[in-house]
Amino acid sequence: MFFPALFLTLFLSIILSILIHESFEKWSIRLDWKPLILLISLLAVLNFTILNKNEISKVLKIDLYSKTSFPPTFIPSLNKTFSSYEDVELQNREWNSLDKDFLRNPATGEWIGLNYRQLPKNGTGKFKFLILGSSTAARLSHLIHDECGFLANQMVQLIFPACEPFYPTTYLGGCTENLHEFQKLVKTEKPDYLVIASRFFDMGHPLPQNITDMEYDPILAIAKNELQKYMRGVSRKIIILHAFPRRTYMSFERIVGWMAKKLAPEIIDKKVIEPLENGYDIARERYEILLKECGLKCEIIDYHDIFLNPKTQFVRYFNDIGLHYFTTGHHLTPLAFEIVRPYVRRIYGSKPRPSAEDDSKLRPSAPEGVPEGPVNRFAGDIDPTRLVLDQSNLTAVMAPLPDDKGFDFTDLE
Repeated sequence: MFFPALFLTLFLSIILSILIHESFEKWSIRLDWKPLILLISLLAVLNFTILNKNEISKVLKIDLYSKTSFPPTFIPSLNKTFSSYEDVELQNREWNSLDKDFLRNPATGEWIGLNYRQLPKNGTGKFKFLILGSSTAARLSHLIHDECGFLANQMVQLIFPACEPFYPTTYLGGCTENLHEFQKLVKTEKPDYLVIASRFFDMGHPLPQNITDMEYDPILAIAKNELQKYMRGVSRKIIILHAFPRRTYMSFERIVGWMAKKLAPEIIDKKVIEPLENGYDIARERYEILLKECGLKCEIIDYHDIFLNPKTQFVRYFNDIGLHYFTTGHHLTPLAFEIVRPYVRRIYGSKPRPSAEDDSKLRPSAPEGVPEGPVNRFAGDIDPTRLVLDQSNLTAVMAPLPDDKGFDFTDLE
């Protein structure tokens, strides 16, 4: 059966090549140079379109759904069964394409530099909030506003991309000056609550070769000094985003493909997270020392603990169908946003930091046959780590923030 089919294919290919040569090729070589260039261009475009038709289709779909709301809801094709991994990948790509929009202050349309957030006119808050940090802080600011806006009479944010508030990021020349700007604003505004958030850069640098004791760590010495300055300017609480593992750039985009091939999630976890010894471990240690020095005046938001898989004791940055918790810019996706929300709510509800025993109580038990997911501090009946969305729960999970109501990003174009 194999050999007759092979010979038939060979015979048909020879016949087809002869027909093309006698018709199209002989006709094309008689063309003038202008029509010939046009023909070559058309064939090149056709060839590119055919080879990349799937990618082009995804881009067109993303553009179609990208400006429907803020935060964007799931597209209609992501139905209750999630039968298509292509649709899951499309949702991840949409979140990545809107990454910068997720950072913008809805009141101004900007996210870099100094911005004031628009609080509800009927708010009864009496505290001043200040949010400092990198783009990570810009993303978190929506959640701070959403959960804590009722406490505020003013909410200010100062954001500099990739600049850490405890130590100037050395690969960006302006971060030393920006660190002074952070301190100057705290001294001027005298906030009641200060939120500090950034993913680690220089805070993850190894100790100098001649130093083995953290007591003599020059990076930690500067970070301690900056923390003391912040503490002197804040009347109530400092909320610090703890160091969290960084995702890889290339491998992260392959999560859905690996899941489609039934690769174990535990294996995917290790492929999509940077090795912890490449900066995270020492950054974590430095932050722990800062938190200890800060004492009761500091609270933490800890993505590591929130997204920790209790079964493997390793973070998981995607859910059971491959939806990402972080974008390509290391910012929370709308799904992860809702997972982090209850923890922020707990901090501003003046409840104590949960103990390990409390954490186990908050961790939802997995249904029979479903693998254990990450720690999920989510108040209510919806478990976002295993979320199957339809119209019945879509609104509850992806509801826009109060300050974003009616905001259309098409106005920014």
